[in-house]
Order: sequence, then C-alpha cells, then structure tokens
Amino acid sequence: MLSVRREVQRRRGAILGVAIVEPLENNCVAGRECPSFAVKERARASSLEAVPSLARGLACGRLPALLLAFGALLAGCGSKGAVSLTARLDHPSLTAKASALVTGLSGGFDLVLDLGPEAPSATTVSLGKFMLRNAAGVLVDGLPVSPDQAFPLDVGVGKTETAHFTLDPTASAPTDAASEICGGPLWFQGTVQDTLSSGRPTDVASEKISADCP
Repeated sequence: MLSVRREVQRRRGAILGVAIVEPLENNCVAGRECPSFAVKERARASSLEAVPSLARGLACGRLPALLLAFGALLAGCGSKGAVSLTARLDHPSLTAKASALVTGLSGGFDLVLDLGPEAPSATTVSLGKFMLRNAAGVLVDGLPVSPDQAFPLDVGVGKTETAHFTLDPTASAPTDAASEICGGPLWFQGTVQDTLSSGRPTDVASEKISADCP
C-alpha cells in the first residue's frame, strides 16, 4: 500500500513540475500523521538562474566594485593635452615705424611647445607660417621671422621646448596699415605641424598687445 502511495505521489509531482522529497519511513509514528513532504519548485529555481548578471551583482553587493573598476577605466583615459602636442606664443612685442614708403616692423615672440607626459612617443615639430592680425582681419600675412633654434625641432615625451622668434629686418606693412597697427589691439598668429599628429596643423596665437609706435 505504501509503495502504491509513493508511485501516485511521484506521478503527481511529474505532472505538476515539482520534485517531491519523501520522508524516511522511521519518521512516521503509529497513530500519528507523517511529516509533510518537502517540495522544491523547479520553476522558481529556473527563474532565479535567469536573473541577469548585473542584478546578481546588486544582490551580492558587488556593484560598488563594478563602479570602482569603471571609474579606474575612465581615469586611465588621458586628456588631449596629456597625450599630444600643445603650442602657444608667449612674450609678444611689436614696434612700428612709418615712413614714406612702408611701415617697418620689429619685435618678436616665444614659441612654446609642450608634449604631454602620456604621449606614446616623441614628436618632431615643423613650422607653418606666421601673421600679424587684429579683430578686423590679417594685417601682414607671411610675416618673416627667424627662430633661435633649428627646425624641425624634436620634443620629448613630457618635455617643453621654447624657441624665440625675431621679426626679420625686412618685415613691413603698407603705409596705409600704420593706423590700424598703431590704433588698437593686435596679435601674432601662426601654425605648426608635428609628426605625432600626422602633420595636421596646430594653431598658435599670442595674447593681444598694443604696438609701440614712436
């Protein structure tokens, strides 16, 4: 009779999709009911196994570790200045002397080249052209200048190189440009190219200055 009951229970469990764990026979005491059968629901176990990995990370308290790892990855991404060349023009000066034919120009500036500490390698810098301009536009294009260092110039990783440029004695502007040069703020502007950026031009400019016009 007991074997028949067990068989009926097994078949009922198979139909319902649950596993029935039977009690040991010695747990049944004469005159008393046997303990309830323990039931483990297979459907519930399957749904727990399907929880996405992120949810499991939340349930197990691993989310802070995941966020820290993601933050470390972002921190490893250097800024543009840390991995490439930056350039600027410092200490600009300009003197303009008008004559009957032209307005002679003298002065100069420093070209400062910085290569970031996270750059993959050193770079070699070549010069583009320089100009003098104001807010209205270019006053002198192709400004003749001479550096105190030879170009192309190598710049090492994490290093800074400075070259002083002096306007050539031939630097000049048309006579009618003297009023614009002496009349308001103006600045030097130019471009450089370097091998690390595959020769793409980098714009450089000085701060605004006022020309000395004796």
